[in-house]
Amino acid sequence: QEGSAEAVFARPATLRCARLVGFSNLFRATVVSVDGDEATLESQAGRFTAIRFPWLERGIEVYFGIRPEEVMAGAYNRIVSPPEHGAEARNLFSGELVRLTSVGLHLIGCIKGAVELQIILPRHVQDTVGLTVGQRMTVTLESRYIHILPIGGESP
Repeated sequence: QEGSAEAVFARPATLRCARLVGFSNLFRATVVSVDGDEATLESQAGRFTAIRFPWLERGIEVYFGIRPEEVMAGAYNRIVSPPEHGAEARNLFSGELVRLTSVGLHLIGCIKGAVELQIILPRHVQDTVGLTVGQRMTVTLESRYIHILPIGGESP
C-alpha cells in the first residue's frame, strides 16, 4: 500500500496490511444500515457505528478494526458511567480486564467480553482510573477510529 504514514497506519487497504501496521482488533461484521455519513455494523463483538465508505451497502459482509491505542478507556472520555438522561450509548464494549502489563510508559491489556479486545493505554489512565485485572470495564470504540475493510478472501 502506498500513501502517507497516517493513511497507511489509520486506513490500511487490506486485512493483511491492517495486521502488519498494528490492527490487532479485527472482526467480521454485517452492514445493517447506511445513513448519511455513517454505517452501522453488527458483529460478534456488538453493534458499532463507523464512518461510511462510499462502497458500503446494507447487507454486505465486511471486516472492521480498531487499533488498540485508539480504544478509549478512563474517566477522561465519558464512558465509565452510563449515559445520562436517556442518551443513547453508542460503540460501547464491556468485559473483564483479563490482562494488564506495563510496557515503558504505556499499559497493554486485554478485555474479554463477547470477544477479546486488545487495548494500549497511556499511564495517566492508570493514574486516573486505577485499573486492576479482574475488574469489569466499559470502553468506547469511537466511530472515527473504526476502520472498515472489504472482504477479500482473508480471515481476521
